[in-house]
Amino acid sequence: MYKYMPLRKEFFANFLVRATQRCALNDPFEVLPSRTWLEEACRHNNHPVDDQSFEDLLDLVTKLNLNTMGIVSLTYRPDNILMWSHYADEHKGVVVEVDENNRKLKNAFGKNEDQELAQNVVYRVDRLQKYEDDKMFMPYLYKSIDWNYEEEQRIVVSNLYTCKYWMYICDDESLAIEAEKNKCIADVYLNTIDRNNRTLSFTSKGLKQPINRLPIVNNPRFMSMFEIPAEAIVSVTFGARSNSSDVDEVITLIKKNPEMKHVKLRHSKLNESAFGID
Repeated sequence: MYKYMPLRKEFFANFLVRATQRCALNDPFEVLPSRTWLEEACRHNNHPVDDQSFEDLLDLVTKLNLNTMGIVSLTYRPDNILMWSHYADEHKGVVVEVDENNRKLKNAFGKNEDQELAQNVVYRVDRLQKYEDDKMFMPYLYKSIDWNYEEEQRIVVSNLYTCKYWMYICDDESLAIEAEKNKCIADVYLNTIDRNNRTLSFTSKGLKQPINRLPIVNNPRFMSMFEIPAEAIVSVTFGARSNSSDVDEVITLIKKNPEMKHVKLRHSKLNESAFGID
């Protein structure tokens, strides 16, 4: 499986990727099943459905557990020219290949060894209709057919609070300094907080108890970060427009890491006769 991303040198030092919560997804139809699905979900959980608006039903259902879920988006093609443009910084980024069967990788995202790490997104004209109680995650796997060019596979994280770190990027460093001083970010109070310039990070254990955690998962600036084990990385492909000095720095980081001796390094280029990537 492949992860398209900008060329972030820090990734090759910390190996962190974001599991994106519902409120931060870029498609307004994300995790938006049909009214039929919402009504069945409410009935199953003993919530009234009569005279409820669509928005009320959605609010009831998301409070069950949809808001504590997140996704990591991958795909099974490393040569998709639209994906390179949209998600890999206009061909200046990278594509990281991971071994979907790696045990440590599965464990990092809360999966057992016998579970599939990721599932294919279902592209449809209609929204999800059939409700299944043991598959509350299914709304995360249904998208409009207009998105089928992505050929997406998703890791659905059932509990964002199992992440290695929460990160929050402030607009400027002065706000980060103030947050670090007061141990408070966006009205979320913490026991501990680490600051790296504008980036603040903390673990779920750093949350002061008791706490209403919904402001965290409902605020797109809070990023739930999970670690990809270095041994699960199979290859790194640099984009056709990638900066040579950045590429050299990343290669140096990879070669210095004894856990990445197996990693294959590739550089993509534009096909000379067709619309394609070699």
